[in-house]
Amino acid sequence: MRLARASLIKHRLSVSVLAIAALTATACATSNDSAQPTVPTEATRATTTTALSLLSASSTTSAAPTSTATTGTTTSLPPSELANIAVATGDKNSCSLKIDGSVFCWGDNFFGELGDGTNIHSPEPVMVAGISDAVSITAGREHFCALHSTGKISCWGRNRYGRLGNGTTVDSNTPVLASGINDAVAISSGSAHTCAIHSDSSISCWGLNRFGQLGDGNSDIDTNPAPVKTLDVSDAVQITTGSQYTCVLHTDRTVSCWGINSSGQLGNGAETDSPVPTKVLGIDDAAAVATASNYSCALHLDSTVSCWGNNYVGQLGDGTTDDSSVPVKVLGIDDAVSIVSSPDLYLCAFREGSRITCWGSNRHSLLAPAERDPPFYDIPAPQGRRTWAMNYSGVEEIIELPNSQDIKVLSLSRWHICAIVKDGTIQCWGETARGLVANQGTQP
Repeated sequence: MRLARASLIKHRLSVSVLAIAALTATACATSNDSAQPTVPTEATRATTTTALSLLSASSTTSAAPTSTATTGTTTSLPPSELANIAVATGDKNSCSLKIDGSVFCWGDNFFGELGDGTNIHSPEPVMVAGISDAVSITAGREHFCALHSTGKISCWGRNRYGRLGNGTTVDSNTPVLASGINDAVAISSGSAHTCAIHSDSSISCWGLNRFGQLGDGNSDIDTNPAPVKTLDVSDAVQITTGSQYTCVLHTDRTVSCWGINSSGQLGNGAETDSPVPTKVLGIDDAAAVATASNYSCALHLDSTVSCWGNNYVGQLGDGTTDDSSVPVKVLGIDDAVSIVSSPDLYLCAFREGSRITCWGSNRHSLLAPAERDPPFYDIPAPQGRRTWAMNYSGVEEIIELPNSQDIKVLSLSRWHICAIVKDGTIQCWGETARGLVANQGTQP
């Protein structure tokens, strides 16, 4: 059975790699970190707002109060041109990608993160200006980027450290093109930097580079407002960005990371920052890689998961709280089909049997407690677990979370989680007092 599952994952990985060229050539609409031309049958992060994950099939969440629950917004399936196929969660805002290539955003808009030409917060989705052919979206902490069907990339929002990639450090409340990129096939945004895979499988990055997270060999310059080439990568399959570091999956199923390494998050057996890619030790069978705030995880072909880096709340899932600069196995997971990135101290895995398991911190009460002891948590089972959320007025509400078998795409943030469910609608939960909607349907 395990061999069959590994073979299936291997096949899906090969298909996903081929899909990169096909999607670019045909300009089909795909999703955020886990995009597919239609609502996918299996989901990842991206996270997030991790990043485009064309590896979504193989590869990018407290105890409930006792007050009466209100069901999350669910609407009938909208016209196909408005169906959500991706969602990306920023720090205090979110964006969704529609099947027609348009993008809608909602939440805080201090730096123009909603991309509608204003700086007005909105609890309802507003259309991002000038984007009609997006195939992927990704979220940083205070900026968003979209990959166009042409291979160009547009970004909007906060531009400190040049995270929008247009050669300036001026915030923009409308999308601006990343300089010199016209052949991108995948994107991923960290807290204040963004990286793209080119059609030749090389990588370019831009934004904050204080710890060498752009991978160009130079960490002496904080700001790179235009894309620079990452050194020594010519076979990238998947890109994923942590808060201040970056990791890539290679065609030979090894993983490399670069940037800050204070907790061993580069996985190379050391704790020294690196401005160039270094190989993660002991991994040569990865199907996907996912990053978090200061640790990373890899999905193996045998459906197990390994993690490395900071572990002070048990986010490596190995039953300890000891940091590790080399990968350690997550306990009790041997049936993972995808993993989902996060900018915080938790990650999640989609598992066989329509289960979703997360591990690490639940400090913002986003996750439902699992049957076993923390640090493991479950996205709800059919029992209808409940959690809290706040509406736009800052009033706390109790909502029923979506059943795990209904979730097709998942995006994790520090303060909230958004999921695309099987009917194409989006449900979000978590801290929403600063403009995030607790439950977001599909209507713009």
